[in-house]
Amino acid sequence: ILFVSHNMAAVRSLCQKGVVLKDGKTDYIGTAEDAIQHYLQSASAAIEGQKLMVDCITKCKSFLKITDIQINGTLYNRTSLAHGQEVLDVLIKGTTKEPMHCEVRLIIKNPGGSPLAAYAPGNYNGSIVNLQPGDFSIVRHIRLPKYMADGNFFVDLYLYEPYRQNFIEASDCQILHIEGFYDPYTRPITLPSEGFLGLESKNSDD
Repeated sequence: ILFVSHNMAAVRSLCQKGVVLKDGKTDYIGTAEDAIQHYLQSASAAIEGQKLMVDCITKCKSFLKITDIQINGTLYNRTSLAHGQEVLDVLIKGTTKEPMHCEVRLIIKNPGGSPLAAYAPGNYNGSIVNLQPGDFSIVRHIRLPKYMADGNFFVDLYLYEPYRQNFIEASDCQILHIEGFYDPYTRPITLPSEGFLGLESKNSDD
């Protein structure tokens, strides 16, 4: 068992499993190495004024408990998209006491709150996941446009039944820093003058 400690080498050599405590409650259970990484990431986030995305949930059905939200590989409310990154990964883990028919919806907004882009396959093509009571894990790999404006943007995340209801709402759950597309001969597009997405012609030689 891992009690929060600065002697990480001893923990690694003596323990196989780890528990991280936060405010007297269990915050994480896993292997010793994973528990150490979670503790270090939590400490770093606290220093930088970050918070967990699960703490950004503003609405959640009473029969549902969300235990973990990750966007772009982080639990916290700040992340960066690297130049040339093609996919934005989303993970939602939790427990439901009732059957659910749901899908993930993600909206990227400008700093003023206006939507710029959305991932909503439940709206596009009726995509839906049928969850039974118990633990669940939903993973989505969202394909990103090649050309995006640089800057900081805000993310809203929902678990919803298309056209009927939201099971969870997490508004402004992440600040997404986008580096923008560039190479030695070009520059990123800018939001005020050119918008969020860069468009390409159908044929590469046009």
